Amino acid sequence: MRKNWLRVVYYLFFNFASLYLIASGLRKLFGLSKNLVVVLGALFALIMIGLTTIEFLIRISEKRRKHLAENLKSPHRELLERRLEAIRNPPFEIQEFLAELDSYYVSGLTTKTGDHRSAADFKGKYINVVGGIRKGLISNKNCERTVFMLGGSTVACLEGPDEWTLPSRLQKQFNDFEVPIEVVNLGVSGSTTVDRFKAANSCKLVKPNDVLLFWFGVNEGKGLWGRRGRGALAFWPGYVEILGLLSRRSRILVIRLLYLATVVFDEKAQRRLARSRAKSLKRQFENEADRWSNHSVKLIAGLQPTIFSSETDTEFRSELSKNWKPEMEAIMRIQYEEFCAAFQNSEYFIDFSRSTNLSVYDSFVDWAHTSWLGNEIIAKKIALSRTFRTLAL
Repeated sequence: MRKNWLRVVYYLFFNFASLYLIASGLRKLFGLSKNLVVVLGALFALIMIGLTTIEFLIRISEKRRKHLAENLKSPHRELLERRLEAIRNPPFEIQEFLAELDSYYVSGLTTKTGDHRSAADFKGKYINVVGGIRKGLISNKNCERTVFMLGGSTVACLEGPDEWTLPSRLQKQFNDFEVPIEVVNLGVSGSTTVDRFKAANSCKLVKPNDVLLFWFGVNEGKGLWGRRGRGALAFWPGYVEILGLLSRRSRILVIRLLYLATVVFDEKAQRRLARSRAKSLKRQFENEADRWSNHSVKLIAGLQPTIFSSETDTEFRSELSKNWKPEMEAIMRIQYEEFCAAFQNSEYFIDFSRSTNLSVYDSFVDWAHTSWLGNEIIAKKIALSRTFRTLAL
């Protein structure tokens, strides 16, 4: 983390720069000569170059001091630990599980397989991945049909052991109902639905009468932020895009601060982006559904829940979302509304996002990832869904 004093220096610099601009505009009033104004301008330019150089040197120095293992820990590690400790009656040893999870991240969480990503193989007490498939509960009957569950981190479920992932809990539901179906976990953290399409296409295990359950919604909204320039900057074509690109690529603090100060969230822009993304994904689903139907394989698009889409208690939602930007709720709400509007007439679409059962405090670990209890609740909702049973059974 950068030193706070650097932010203070930038703040003071901007104030001095503002005074300089006023002086240059009213130099006659202050009696400043033109040459003096030029000299002051050159001085401020040198200060800017000096501060930028200092920042790069600090960043290089910090990067060298940090050990590789510290950078490869699971994201939101402290948040995950606090939430796991807070949830009652954990069915596993939390600290032992977290240590194994860190080892998995250090060893490499995902790997490139052809044109898509797969979960990296790993063998442990709580996490076991073989051939890109995370192990879990197995069917207690001989099965002629398999449900392949594809999605991102909410399917990979690295918030708990193998037997407590969402696919494992769904398998438990089938076992309890004595339904001869096997559930396979093809979740990969961070993957999009398009990436999962490619994974399904290359999966040699899929056979006629199988089901592809795409658990989507969260990753499709990533990076989809509608923004506009503040005030008159809203009419400057390309201002947000150019400054945003410079902020992400250069990661120079002064550009980042300028971006934060002059760019604001815009719900109308967010709506346009979300609608375009939803329609594009719908077309891709239509193509995939038609193609897989030729192989007698059924496709299901399940819109997953988050604390922003579920009917969760306001105070509960506020506590879990306090680590995220305040506009995240608006972003996810808009994105989910557009998904529902785009997919509403699709026979393979099921909206699992709205759930009153997930209002209990123990069900979510953060805004999107669910605990072992949350996975149990969602799995039961999937298994009892009339549409799902019609399509899958």
